[in-house]
Amino acid sequence: MFRCSFLFFIATVSLHAVSCACTIPVFRYALDRWEADKFHLVLPASAASDAALTDALRPLRANGKANLEITTAKDAAEGAVLYSSRESDQPVWKGTLDKAALEAILDSSGRQKILQQILAGDSAVWVIAEDGTPELLLSMLAGPKNSFDPTTTSFAAAVFGKGRVLGAWPLKDLDDASLEDACMFLVGRCGCRIKSGNPGWDLLLNVDWEKALAAATIPTETPIQKAELAKPEAVVTQLATAPPVNATNPPMNRILLIGGAILLGALALFFLRGNAKK
Repeated sequence: MFRCSFLFFIATVSLHAVSCACTIPVFRYALDRWEADKFHLVLPASAASDAALTDALRPLRANGKANLEITTAKDAAEGAVLYSSRESDQPVWKGTLDKAALEAILDSSGRQKILQQILAGDSAVWVIAEDGTPELLLSMLAGPKNSFDPTTTSFAAAVFGKGRVLGAWPLKDLDDASLEDACMFLVGRCGCRIKSGNPGWDLLLNVDWEKALAAATIPTETPIQKAELAKPEAVVTQLATAPPVNATNPPMNRILLIGGAILLGALALFFLRGNAKK
């Protein structure tokens, strides 16, 4: 029986939008757009004679949910070997492959816990492994190029996205500055959108991410209430018109014109009388 003590931390950090070309944090961009790298399981030729194992492997070969590809060894291998990728030459696990061993490779309680927290909306899951024993998950968390023995060293690993491990640090080396750097990277802007340009490696998870994420984001069904909009009121605008001119009350311009004519007539009569007297 595997004996391993896990303590899960939930790193939930608020991200404030900033004015830039890309404001999507790394952890969210990875969850939406980075597909998990495939592990490589190499079977011995003798595996074909195991009917139960063949039946268990069949759904994995035909577009299975797990990020795993399966091939058969060309040489006379005695057991199966699991690698983190086709390019890796460091085994993550090796041994006799039967149905029980295959189930342990595909899933575990620790990976289920990590998956649940990610689907619950946590930005990242910090896993602290103490008193480690040779369990498959410990090797996956420690990574393909770890500098310590995960079975004898207590260490911490940060998991985000679709099972992406940002890094693994022995607890004796994980100080506040290292912890802050890791968290700030996860909630910071995605500077490099290409997955291979970012640090980390993947866990082997037997999950259909598209369906799992869709199910996790479906809101609880509530009755939709229709809001009735008030009818718009008709507004009539009317231009003001000048009042009609009253015949008994002529405009001021006409009054001034008549008055000016009378004044000129009086002046002309005055000069004419003056000339007649001379």
